[in-house]
Amino acid sequence: MALSVGVELSYLEPWAQKAILEQCEINDCTPSYSQAFRLHKADRDGLLTDEVIEGIMREEKANQREMFKLPMEQIRKYVPNANSKQAEDFVLKACEHYLKFLILQKNWDER
Repeated sequence: MALSVGVELSYLEPWAQKAILEQCEINDCTPSYSQAFRLHKADRDGLLTDEVIEGIMREEKANQREMFKLPMEQIRKYVPNANSKQAEDFVLKACEHYLKFLILQKNWDER
């Protein structure tokens, strides 16, 4: 059983390959280049253990985070001169205000 991702992991001892594959199944992921590199370095430094493998493989990768995307042209009419960060801040504040409005409306309706 060989595992390879960018940085070769198949050089690892069979127990380490098995541990990485188990973590891949548990976390439903494969090692990123950075993770593979750190696994390789830990192995070279004699520090690779099941705990190190588990810790590295549990890390959330940026491409695994749930994202919400909204085309800028859809919000340009609300923030015409904003850059991406300003538009993001505007949308988050608008959501915050709308949530407060909904809570107040619900409280008002319950009276």
